[in-house]
Amino acid sequence: MVNYGFYLIFHEALGIFYLLANILAIEMSLISNFIMNERWTFRDRERAGRKSYFRRMIAFNFSSGLVAWFTQTPTLFILTHYFGMWDKAAVIIGIVIGALLNYFVSNYWIFRDKSVPATPP
Repeated sequence: MVNYGFYLIFHEALGIFYLLANILAIEMSLISNFIMNERWTFRDRERAGRKSYFRRMIAFNFSSGLVAWFTQTPTLFILTHYFGMWDKAAVIIGIVIGALLNYFVSNYWIFRDKSVPATPP
């Protein structure tokens, strides 16, 4: 879990405020996730060169970033601030929620099969 590992580095090792550490960890995981999706998860999808690669990377970062920022960070804040949950457990819960939503966004928008309509079944 790239996100969790970077959260620990930023928050525990470097002492960055937990919400900012979470946002930075999200960005690091977005870059890693895009590369893994491109090379493994959606490798069977048609690609059209370097320009298309960067367009997908920007779209992935934007869409997945929005999903992550609006699920993981509020989840972390709510669970720690209002429910007193341990921040590491709250981060994991936020990551799971964000990962599920990001898969659907990626599958139906960023890496969609061009031969299939863009709307989910």
